[in-house]
Amino acid sequence: MSIVQKDLNRYWGKEQDHLAIKTSLSKGELIVIGICVISWTYLFSPFNAWSSDEEHFEKAASYTVEMRSQIKIPFMEDVQSIYRGAGFLVDKKRGWIVTNAHVSSKSPSIPTVSFKGEDYISGEKVYVDPYLDLAIVKVPAKKISSDKIEAKLKCDESPKTGHPVGAFGHPWGFSYTGTKGIISGETADYGNNLLQTDAPINGGNSGGPLISLETGEVVGINTSSIDSDDDQNTNFVEPIGYVCRILELLKQGKDPSPVKIPFNFLADPLIGDTFVIADMHSKNNLIDLKVGDKIVRVIDNDPLENEGEFIHALRGKSENFSLEILRNGTSKVISGKLETHDLITDRKGIFVSGMLISNRSKYRDDPLLYLPEFDIHFVQSGSIAENALIDSDQILESVNGKTFESLENLYTFFKENEDKEVKIKLSTFEGSDKYYLTHYEHTLPITDVKLIGGVLGE
Repeated sequence: MSIVQKDLNRYWGKEQDHLAIKTSLSKGELIVIGICVISWTYLFSPFNAWSSDEEHFEKAASYTVEMRSQIKIPFMEDVQSIYRGAGFLVDKKRGWIVTNAHVSSKSPSIPTVSFKGEDYISGEKVYVDPYLDLAIVKVPAKKISSDKIEAKLKCDESPKTGHPVGAFGHPWGFSYTGTKGIISGETADYGNNLLQTDAPINGGNSGGPLISLETGEVVGINTSSIDSDDDQNTNFVEPIGYVCRILELLKQGKDPSPVKIPFNFLADPLIGDTFVIADMHSKNNLIDLKVGDKIVRVIDNDPLENEGEFIHALRGKSENFSLEILRNGTSKVISGKLETHDLITDRKGIFVSGMLISNRSKYRDDPLLYLPEFDIHFVQSGSIAENALIDSDQILESVNGKTFESLENLYTFFKENEDKEVKIKLSTFEGSDKYYLTHYEHTLPITDVKLIGGVLGE
């Protein structure tokens, strides 16, 4: 390495080093340094990158929002609390804002939204996904000020490992904060596809945008982190490509809900899912799949790499799709349909004697086909139900010896028996692997019967 190369590195650190170089080099070498300095300063200077980053974060402040949701009576996925996080504007005309489902919640709530420098306004949930950690919230378009902009979404492909990104949100209550890092990889270890990043993501970042620092486009929704003292910024992001597909279907007036999967894949201990059907447990035979079949791809899509891709490929196509499969080593195309998950925004429950009863929530067809349909989702502290030693997560089997097939019928029964005592039979899974049921019977006074989440039968 020449003295020019060695001392050029020192030039970037201290001005006095640069002066020392001048006294020790010949005129010809000084010219080389001058050319190098001009090239590095104007073409490759880190200051130019910093300037670009500032612009990307400045724009993010115009489309990112703060969000709050108060949960008074939660379904089992949530807890009674006030949820806080971020979101970002994706459709100004419709007033649509993208956030995490765990920010908006999957329980009855009215999300409130604040753009930077403005008061909170009330919104409503347009769509909450049961598979992705994704929700779309709507606010009145007329209440969005003219200086606010839509986030530009990178819908075509996910960034590769090493791509520079910035996370924007409100970590620990520090509003409109940006952090930097790279895309560290991609994983399906938690079921759905997730981008991995070392850009710091903390409480309050959830629902905010992950931004390409090369293009300024949003590449994902900041979602979660590894919660460990030993971790050094292992954070996860919902890819924006899936979000774009859901937005597209909603704009077309179509249901983007994921299908209920009526089977499990055979797993390889080294590579994970093999896409070979290990079992079938659907109540409805809607497609001619058999144990041992290997799903290669959904027709008009690339070969599968994980379960998340299979679910995503069927959004908006659940009523009519075709699969390429391998059966006994022979390629075959089969067609059929699958049921979709019930809309979370339509979800309903019965609040009675301080407990919330509703259907089990599942994105997969339940292999336990003969279990009753209703769970205890929540028990209010200090309530009659708690005093009767009823716990959340228990399964409702019968009331006064009667079983019920619908929430409507169960609600009618409770209303007819309000202010009376009933015998309620519940069961819960026990054992280290929760492999057997224990049954309980409680005497419960019926009081304060009301509907949660809407009018039954709508």
